[in-house]
Amino acid sequence: MRALALLGTALALAGLCAAAGQRPAQKTDSKDGKAQAERMTPFGPVKSEQKQEQGKGEGLRSKAEAPPNLRAYDEGEQVRFESRLPFGISQYRKKKSELNEAERAALERDTRKPSGK
Repeated sequence: MRALALLGTALALAGLCAAAGQRPAQKTDSKDGKAQAERMTPFGPVKSEQKQEQGKGEGLRSKAEAPPNLRAYDEGEQVRFESRLPFGISQYRKKKSELNEAERAALERDTRKPSGK
């Protein structure tokens, strides 16, 4: 029993010593002018490209997109949603005042009249 306790302590100390030698993530610029971050992993250093941060709100979509498998059916004060899943069709209803952005987008997409025909 003592051998297991000593082994656990030794492993914990070895992990702490190994972590002490690691350096924190560093941000650098590559030859192409792209920002990169270098961080140390147990398998060695890893460089990853970072996206340019845009101003507040610019990186977010201006309008939510409806999932392609979500269909909306207007039923007066409520909206019925159907979603195709691998094991069948899932249905639920919501009041129009309680819809989130994706559900509103699905309702707008499915209630639009087809043009050109």
